This record gives sequence, C-alpha cells and structure tokens, in this order.
Amino acid sequence: MKRLGKGLLYLILILVMTWCMGRYGWKFLGFYVTESAEIESVDVMADQVVIKGNSPSFIPDGFTGYVVKEEGSKLYVGYNFSPVFGFFEKGAFEISIPVKNEITEVYTKTKHDEILIWKDGEFVR
Repeated sequence: MKRLGKGLLYLILILVMTWCMGRYGWKFLGFYVTESAEIESVDVMADQVVIKGNSPSFIPDGFTGYVVKEEGSKLYVGYNFSPVFGFFEKGAFEISIPVKNEITEVYTKTKHDEILIWKDGEFVR
C-alpha cells in the first residue's frame, strides 16, 4: 500500500512538471519559439501597451503567454500558443505590457520575422 502511494505521488509530480513545462517552459527560449498572431488592435499609452489578438491557426490553440523586448521607442512582442491548452481555453488574448519609454513602433517578432503592427498612432495590418 505504501509503495502504491509513493507511485501515485511520483506520477502526480511528473504530470504537474510536464504541465508546467508545456505552459511556461518555452519562455526560456524567448523569441526563438514565439509565433505570429492575428492582431485585432494595439493601444499605446504613456505607461503601457494593450494588444488584443487571436491564434493564427484554423483550430484555436490556447494562448500560453508572450515575450517582450523594449529597445528605445520600439517594442517587440512574441506570442506562444499550444494546441494542448486549446482544449481548456481559446486562442483569443488581451495583454497589457508595461513600458518605460514612449513607444512609436510595435512589432510582432518570431525567430525569422519582425512584422510592424503599430506605428506613430496607427494600427498597421
């Protein structure tokens, strides 16, 4: 009985660690694993940037988070989606990113691309 309890405890621990790595582990690789997203709106304010969007895939993947890099007046944002978490939540997201500088350009960034999505007060599609 004691051995069965230990086995269940280890199984639960492995499942929790696997879930956490799937949900948050990608952040260790930064922009190398981020994806593009369908951006619906970008609102730039003095102290924050609010981005609303959705999963780019046909079957909605769950939004698992974002990575940000601020360089001067430019803001680079990478998004991550997971098909596993699409069962629990849809791909729609709204993120609020605190910024230090006045932002004049916002980009979606992946390993290979930088796509301008907002410049000088105008949403760029």
